Amino acid sequence: MGTRFNPLNLVHTQVAALRARGEALLGHEAAAFEADLGRKNGQDARWLQQVRRAGTTSDKVAAITLLLQACAGPWHPPGV
Repeated sequence: MGTRFNPLNLVHTQVAALRARGEALLGHEAAAFEADLGRKNGQDARWLQQVRRAGTTSDKVAAITLLLQACAGPWHPPGV
């Protein structure tokens, strides 16, 4: 049997490294999305750039989530 992952065993440096990696991946995905959005709708792209520059990580995730939902098609509440 393999060793199971237990998040409680992570040390502070590992958590910091994982967070940095997650933020870098988010930034990369956001930049690719922005480039595509800029070709389709310049105003939304400018808004997203502003949030990415000045927003907190939570703001960035929320903004990208909203834009992805808008681009993915009609929104359906959970359970519908």
